[in-house]
Amino acid sequence: MVSSELRNSSPNARVALDEEQIQCYRQDGYLVIPGIVSPREATILLDYFDQHTSGLVYPHGSKRQADAPEKRFGAIRALPFFQTVYQIAAQLFQSPTDKLSSHGLLAEIPAHYPLHSDWHQDEAYWPSSLIPNALNVWCAIDTVDADADADVESSHTGTTADIEVIPGSHHADVLEHICAETSPRHYELAVAQVPTSHSISISVPPGGIVLYHCRLLYRLAGNTSDGARRAYILTVDTPPRVVPAGRMRRWLQDLARLNAIFATTSASTASDHELSR
Repeated sequence: MVSSELRNSSPNARVALDEEQIQCYRQDGYLVIPGIVSPREATILLDYFDQHTSGLVYPHGSKRQADAPEKRFGAIRALPFFQTVYQIAAQLFQSPTDKLSSHGLLAEIPAHYPLHSDWHQDEAYWPSSLIPNALNVWCAIDTVDADADADVESSHTGTTADIEVIPGSHHADVLEHICAETSPRHYELAVAQVPTSHSISISVPPGGIVLYHCRLLYRLAGNTSDGARRAYILTVDTPPRVVPAGRMRRWLQDLARLNAIFATTSASTASDHELSR
């Protein structure tokens, strides 16, 4: 579902989703809205990103990331787009904004970067004793143009896109996941059996956002363009519902073990490098 009617036109603007948009999110598990992040706000986020990652060494072709920038740089929370995202999430959750919490990530996908995410459900990262009420918000912040209103949704054609989703897949249970090496010495979760359902590719225009349910099957697309692509990815949620523990999600134990092994190996390698200098 794509909406071209909502715009963050002023710092005091309040966003009201209509019933069709809310129902489409509930049915499909995602919602795209252009024109939420202003050029000024994008510049602030990109400047912070550059400052936060300046001097850090990243392997050739790897992704730059800045974790939880809204906690380290509190002014982000006061930006109009951040408040707008909270207003939209509150309507989808049917919850007051003061009951919401969030965690963000600034990420850069280098030019000519291959597909960097397997199909997965974010809820798979939660223990089975908790039923999260959460959504992710992908904010496209590169080269924001106040008049950017590109076509943001198309049928899957294999072209470059920010995210691919399987509409309605959030209505099913959490699927079996395995650990997949998404980059050297780093593992993330992936569904054990690749879905065959029809997928939709979504290319979010600069300044636009896509919100998607934590149980929706999706994967982040690579970047086949000549320039890096940057985004602010925000997870917004309300307190999860506690239930009797279900089937153990063994993949969480496997994920923790594998990443711990490689973290220890990396630390040891760095220490040996320092001693040899």
